[in-house]
Amino acid sequence: MDDIVSGEDCNDGLELVRKTVAEDIHPSKCWVDESKPAGYYCIISEKPVSLENSKGGLSWLPRGADLTRISTKLFEEYGPWIGA
Repeated sequence: MDDIVSGEDCNDGLELVRKTVAEDIHPSKCWVDESKPAGYYCIISEKPVSLENSKGGLSWLPRGADLTRISTKLFEEYGPWIGA
């Protein structure tokens, strides 16, 4: 991905999409708190989530799945069931 972005002389993926697809594309917002930008994916809700509103580094997630997290809202509810 980094090679594609830099090959198009862009600083990040959002800039590339705005340049090649549509200028009115906006960054994802966290589903827990829309004032925060999302940079992660909650695997339970299947929605974008922010670093501040999520939990990562769970032992059962494969290494390299660093963008996969669980929202803290759902982690509090499901944590005991998923062995976290």
